[in-house]
Amino acid sequence: IWDNDMKTGLQVKLGSAYPFWFTFDLGVTAQLSRFMIWQRPGSGSATNMLYNNHAPHEWELWGSNNPDAGWENWTLLGHFIMTKPSGLPVGQNSADDIEAGKAGNGFDFEDGIPPVRYIRWKHIDSWSTIGGTSGSCSFMEIRFYGAEQN
Repeated sequence: IWDNDMKTGLQVKLGSAYPFWFTFDLGVTAQLSRFMIWQRPGSGSATNMLYNNHAPHEWELWGSNNPDAGWENWTLLGHFIMTKPSGLPVGQNSADDIEAGKAGNGFDFEDGIPPVRYIRWKHIDSWSTIGGTSGSCSFMEIRFYGAEQN
């Protein structure tokens, strides 16, 4: 999901109860400023997966430099909700929605979060299961921006 290959991506926790989470190592400790997510567009030129199916709708990102299996060593870095430019219902995309989805959805961290190496994604819901109790999460790429810390 950070290999610049839009043909491969990530799908986790198919059919799992919300919320669920997964953890990954950034490889460096960084003072994060923002991140971008690229959704699964669909097959070929189809764009029916944008803002639909398992694309993330609402989630939290947590950070740690000393991760544990629980939540004691984790700090909430932000709560995020992906919105569509058009505001149309799930399954309906305007040209602006398609353009935004293909370009990647950007999110900013608030100032003052601590530098972290490990990220825990806490998935609250996906587009096709907004307000639901179970589902999964998938996207093609994620990219974090910030300053590496020593």
